[in-house]
Amino acid sequence: DSEGRAQIAAKSLGGKSAMKKTMQLVCNEAMGKRNLKFAVGHANAREVANWYVDQIKKQFEVKDVMIVKVSPALGVHAGPGAACVAFLGE
Repeated sequence: DSEGRAQIAAKSLGGKSAMKKTMQLVCNEAMGKRNLKFAVGHANAREVANWYVDQIKKQFEVKDVMIVKVSPALGVHAGPGAACVAFLGE
């Protein structure tokens, strides 16, 4: 929110549902932006990160998506298996 507190963006049941919902949110926010650059972070979840990369490449026709391991601090809060998608665009 405007004060920097985390807010619920969506709800889902199960891992696959959460992944699909995350991609839906990314698509809604990134559509129409130019010069998009994406990164996928993961906490010991390379397969999940690869799924996001495949989806991003299909939806946005980008060639390169950076994959990074998240810091231990984020891994502690989100847990092993967590993943996130970040993007920048004009």
